[in-house]
Amino acid sequence: MQINSVTQQLLSPLGLDRNTQTSADGLPVGAIKISGDDLVSTHDGQAFHKILAKYDVTNISPRDFSELVQDLHDAGEINDSEFRELAKMRQALEQSGVDPDERLDLVQFFTEKLSQQLADFAASRGTDPALQPSSQEIEKQTGESQRQVEWINKFALINSAGSEALDLGA
Repeated sequence: MQINSVTQQLLSPLGLDRNTQTSADGLPVGAIKISGDDLVSTHDGQAFHKILAKYDVTNISPRDFSELVQDLHDAGEINDSEFRELAKMRQALEQSGVDPDERLDLVQFFTEKLSQQLADFAASRGTDPALQPSSQEIEKQTGESQRQVEWINKFALINSAGSEALDLGA
């Protein structure tokens, strides 16, 4: 077996070949990122920032939020698992009765949702110190809401930084 054919078999699934240009550190130009869903892309994150610069999650409709999520997925900036996680956020909006075209502050919406979950969970445990939940129990009950708040805060931060985030390489 020839080394050249083995090399080609290893590189071709990545969209590379023996003639692929590499940087000084030996990595292909346009660093390859592999995410949890084995998503392979050669982007540098600029599309992520450019997309988020168009959407203000502090004043956005659920329909526009869906477009934001779809744009990120189509650009390869989020993987399938992240796409599903963000789609659950849209479902939460629908379940709360928000009109698809009603503009709202998603940071406030998801922060209040998490606060309410924490309050409900604490109330269900009563005032007995022996019944106070562990951090693992709190995570189990509110983990999804905590991640939703993290996502939306990240989106808001990047949007507020705008083109400055691209200039700084954020």
